[in-house]
Formats: sequence, structure tokens, C-alpha cells
Amino acid sequence: MPGKVHNYLLFLGVLTVVFITVGDLFLPKPLNNYSQNTRTTITKYLVSLFPQKQPKRPSGQRENQVRELEKGVSSPASPSR
Repeated sequence: MPGKVHNYLLFLGVLTVVFITVGDLFLPKPLNNYSQNTRTTITKYLVSLFPQKQPKRPSGQRENQVRELEKGVSSPASPSR
């Protein structure tokens, strides 16, 4: 009996994976939308698990120094006269 349950669950798992991955290519109209929506939802969830990193701009510090010079404030890196 446990072998039958295992086979049933394996078959159900394979059907689920096929439905999610390529169901929108061959299923009729209402089901292909469900497949595509399910895949989109899973993708958005998985992407949201990873934090969005803002890349550091190497020119950011230099831009701040230029802004300070434009305001008339001397930069700490420049020698005072």
C-alpha cells in the first residue's frame, strides 16, 4: 500500500511541475492562464526572497565634493590657502 501512495504522489508532483512550467503552451484557454499566473506568482515570490542591492557609484564621493565646491565650501581633501 505505501508504494501506491508514493507512486500517486510522484505522479501528482510531475503533473504539477508540467502544469507550472509548460501548461500555458498546450492547455485550453482558461487553464493556460492559470498556469502562466501561477508561474509568474512563484517567480515574483522567489525574486522577493533576495534583497535588492543598490550598486555603489564610485563617482558618488567625487560628486559630493564637486557640489560642496560649487556651494563655496572647501573640500576636506583640498589644501586650504
